[in-house]
This record gives sequence, C-alpha cells and structure tokens, in this order.
Amino acid sequence: MLRIVIVSVGLAAPIATAQILTVPPGPVSAGTIGVSVQNDLPSGILFYDGPFALLHPTGELVHPAATVFEDVPSTLSVGQTKTFLFSIPFAPAIPSGSYVLLFPHPGDAGGAARLDVVAADAQFPSLHAFPPRAHAGYSSHRLALTPAWNDHWRLANTSGFPHTFGVGDVIRIFAPGAGSPLATVPLNGVFVPAGKVVAVPLPLATLGEGVYTVETSWNDPAAGPIVRRAGVRPPLPSGAADLALPEGKVVPSGGSLPVRFLALGPAASPLYLLLASIQPGSQPVPGGLDLPLAADAVFLASANSGLFGLLTNHTGTMGGGPPPCSECIAHAHAAAGLSVVHPNLPAASGVTMRLAGVAFEPTSGTWLVTQGEEVTFE
Repeated sequence: MLRIVIVSVGLAAPIATAQILTVPPGPVSAGTIGVSVQNDLPSGILFYDGPFALLHPTGELVHPAATVFEDVPSTLSVGQTKTFLFSIPFAPAIPSGSYVLLFPHPGDAGGAARLDVVAADAQFPSLHAFPPRAHAGYSSHRLALTPAWNDHWRLANTSGFPHTFGVGDVIRIFAPGAGSPLATVPLNGVFVPAGKVVAVPLPLATLGEGVYTVETSWNDPAAGPIVRRAGVRPPLPSGAADLALPEGKVVPSGGSLPVRFLALGPAASPLYLLLASIQPGSQPVPGGLDLPLAADAVFLASANSGLFGLLTNHTGTMGGGPPPCSECIAHAHAAAGLSVVHPNLPAASGVTMRLAGVAFEPTSGTWLVTQGEEVTFE
C-alpha cells in the first residue's frame, strides 16, 4: 500500500509537518492497487479528475493517457485518509521500471511517490520536474497565466528525505531550439519535503504566453547531475493538442520510441501530421498559431515522407481518443501507431531532433498545434 501525505507548501519555506511516504517493499505487478492519501492541509480537497497519474522520470505522462473528469467529485476533508484504486496496465503498455506516482491535488501542491512496476530502476532520481498539468493528457504541456497556478513549474520529491536545492540548480526558459535562455529562475533554497510537490512560479507574465522549452537542471542526490527539457505551449483558441513521449526521450539503437498525439475540440476527426526538424526556430501556421519547428531540410522530409520512414504513421486521420469526460467523447481524438525509429547509422548517435504535431479539421476549419519536444538518438 502506498501512502501519500499532502501538505501545504510555500516556495522555499520549511515544512515542519512533512511525513515520509510508505511504499511497497518490492515492485508491484500490473493490475489494480490501492493508494492511500491523507489530507493534512488546513482545508478540504475537492477534485473531479482522476486522483493519480503515472509519470515517466522525464516528466512525461505515461498512464492514464488522459485525465477523466467525473460528474461527481471526490473529496478529502481535513485530516481524512482515503484509499483510491489505481489500475496499472500490463506490459508492453507500461514497460517495467520506476515511475513517479503523482497525486496532483490541490492544483498548486500535491504529493508524489516512487512506484516500481515489475522491476526497479537503479538510476531513478529522487527529484523530478514537470509542467503544472502534466497529468492532464490533452493539455499536459499547456502553460498559461490563468488560473494562477497554471504558470508554476512543478518539482516533486519521491524520496524519503527532504531536499533543498542548491547553487547552480536552475530553471531556464528558451525559445524553441534556441541556445540562449529568455529567462532564468534560480532554485537555490527551494525546499521540497519528502513525498511532496511544490510549485515554482515562472515569469510568464513578463515573457507572455507562447511556445517555449523549459529546462530544469539540478544535482540529484540519487542520480547526480540531471537536465530535463520539456516543451510548453499556450492555450489553443479552439481546443487542445498534446504530444507525449511515455517511454522517455531517447530513441533506442535498433528500436523505436512511441509517440502519443492527442487532440480535443472539433467534432469531426481531424487530419494530422507528425513533423520534425533539427535546426532551432518556429513558423506560423493558419489560425494564428506557432509551430515550434524550423523549416529546415528535416522538416520538409518529415512532411513529405515521414522522414523517409523514420516517423511511422506520420500522417492520416485521427481516430477516437481516450475521453476526458462523459460529455466530450465525440470530441476526443488520437493518432494511432506513431513512433520515431532509430536509423541505425553511426552519424545519428547523439543527434537531437525536435518533434511537433499539427491537426486540421477541414469542415470547421479548426487548426491545432502541439508543443515541441526533443528526442535524442542513442
């Protein structure tokens, strides 16, 4: 049984009531597990979406593919402990390894625990960084000015020991693929209790909403120096779209990396393209949106041929996606069978490529664009 204790966390403020998570003595198997949550906030918690999400160590959403909003809310009163059920799919839907089990409630706080599925990862970090809506699926990489906590980056501590970030630990915000940051947020002094999630404000009010890459770097007590980069995008005017990499951001030699492309909004199934580029930059697309990819030779090849077959199922018509609520089943769409294939060429080893998705529904004229993500060939 996992036990997650939620506390109110202020930036860089020590928490006297932090408690240590109790986790299973060994890895869990696929199936349904019970997860116990204690609310020691001074107020109750009410939420309509699923209580948990499983994140990859990179911060990418693994399961469920999209948060499901229920008609009847779940509640935790002050001091209450409640057990929720969480289903873990069998492999290969979720490969064996260690993950972040996230309880993202309330919106500006939350709890986190390490969850080993089938086998533990010896290199699993103690600390993790991810967007404020990492659990949401269709808007996992949305970064917005409202509500207030939607522009706060999340830092989670899945270890049994509190951690204070030090000098040199930092968040940097870049234009897509750029080498110089637009803004820097020092993390020195930020305190994260064991098993907790804290929110770090980003200077979005100064930068403005847009397509960015957010880089978090720190010296992890369990895994050493770590750099995590995640693409973000502003809210879309006519729906939502998101690109997820549930098995991480390294394309294995001799293999492939699955890509999840979800879109929410138009009633009819949209057409889609999975695109790539190497060079930094972005370009406009209809609807006043920005595609966070440069129009380089790789981009043209990805649009015309799926980069000579390295982007599987790179274009087509989306099918039905996981419904985020009972009323929006017809508006949820997903592209099936997408992946990035390793070319198995020595020259590709260590190369970083940028990915993004575009969806278009011709009847309504709706355009949707995902955030940009970076993958590296092993």
